[in-house]
Amino acid sequence: MEERLREREREVVSIRQELIDLRGERGTEILRWKDAVRMLDERNVSLRRARINLKERERKRDEQWKSWLPSLTARANLVTSMKDLASFALSDVGGTVIAPLSIPDPITERSRAFAYALSVVQARDAYELSRRKQILTLYRVFARYGDLLREETERMPDSDAPSSVERGLDEVYKTDGGEEAKRLIEGTLVRLLDMPGRHPRPDPSTMPKIDYEREIERLETGKNYGMLAMRLSAYQIESALLSEKGVELQSWPSYSANGSVPAVYDTDREDEIGFSAEDVNLYGGISKTYRFTGAETRRVKTAKQNTEFVMQNLRQQMDLDAREWERMKERYVRLCERKTLALQRLEMLRDPGEGGSAFARLEKLRGARVDFKRIEQAKERLDLEIWLWDDRKWK
Repeated sequence: MEERLREREREVVSIRQELIDLRGERGTEILRWKDAVRMLDERNVSLRRARINLKERERKRDEQWKSWLPSLTARANLVTSMKDLASFALSDVGGTVIAPLSIPDPITERSRAFAYALSVVQARDAYELSRRKQILTLYRVFARYGDLLREETERMPDSDAPSSVERGLDEVYKTDGGEEAKRLIEGTLVRLLDMPGRHPRPDPSTMPKIDYEREIERLETGKNYGMLAMRLSAYQIESALLSEKGVELQSWPSYSANGSVPAVYDTDREDEIGFSAEDVNLYGGISKTYRFTGAETRRVKTAKQNTEFVMQNLRQQMDLDAREWERMKERYVRLCERKTLALQRLEMLRDPGEGGSAFARLEKLRGARVDFKRIEQAKERLDLEIWLWDDRKWK
């Protein structure tokens, strides 16, 4: 074990050195938005793991019928006495091959098939939600890098300002972190896109514009907005109902079906193929165990109560979501109005005809710029939150 651990340590050191060499050799790679999204779909570790989970559930759903197929069982036996054990011959060894046939319980199998189908569609929509969140994270990285580039190039548009004031304003509008912030963005891209040893930097000019200022009033939950969230809620209800049905089935009489299975091949018989349909005997029965402790009644009652709780919680959550959506729409509309007013104030202060000293005017302009930027950032956050649940944009 110690030798194996040392070998693993040597592998880790080798990988680390390889990454260091790659970082030194490779230059900066400029990423366009569409290429970054494609790489995210192909390489992101979380999405790849979710796809594997989805494929495994689909495989179980599609291959559940295989449990009904007969399975071959081989058995070897030795018949000899203890005193002849040392000199036994090959003729003392016998073999048998049987093929048990499973007789499916239609009620159980139907419930199992339904559960598999439910798990597949649930995993598919869970994957879609995870992918949307990852793309939103990628969008924020692109947007943040664009902010850094703008902060590096922005200058106050006033040629009459004293040189000392201009230098002071240049210091105010410098990037908060500069190259350090860019390195953090690079590290985030490496993690999102699985690009170890490389130097990716986004191209913000290629990203789509997300703006709901003209669409906000046309969005309605349950119609053209939030359908993915509705489906995820429906899965919770269906899972609770399926669980309740499973408990209720336990209270019904259960039937059994089995049979004596003759050997397909037996070395002890003269004929090699000894299977005959006449040798198959089927047995069946219906049974029900009754307990006087009331445990079954409690199980059924608990399952029904659990379903009721799920429905009540979802009803409350949907009511809260609807109220929050209305508040968010109102907040978004107010932000749009405030953004328009802040932009008008900014343009007015930039007018060289405004009175007052250059320093006072530049101070007001700086304050107006800060206010406008805060309003714009708040609106952008709401735009992304709306985008997450706008199913039309993800088709």
